[in-house]
Amino acid sequence: WDSWRDEYLVSLREQQCMMHREPRNAVSREPKKGEMVIIQDEKIPRGHWKMGLITKIQRSEHNHIGSVRLKTPTNQNLERPISQLFPLEIRGPVEPNDSE
Repeated sequence: WDSWRDEYLVSLREQQCMMHREPRNAVSREPKKGEMVIIQDEKIPRGHWKMGLITKIQRSEHNHIGSVRLKTPTNQNLERPISQLFPLEIRGPVEPNDSE
């Protein structure tokens, strides 16, 4: 567990940070509705970050993704900017036409 927490989560974070260096937090792959992500929380250690399911994507008037709505395993609904989300390497099935 310690090895996974220390190495795998750090590698996911570094991978996402490299993608987020582009203007307006543009990522090479946009988050999709129905995708599972790890939710960054500065208040707790990285190994205890929650996972969430993207339920809705919030777009700006310029069609950029600004934030998403998430549902956690405890049925808590959250809204977070995409800069605080780290997609899992393995993607589950996502809904077609999920650009809501």
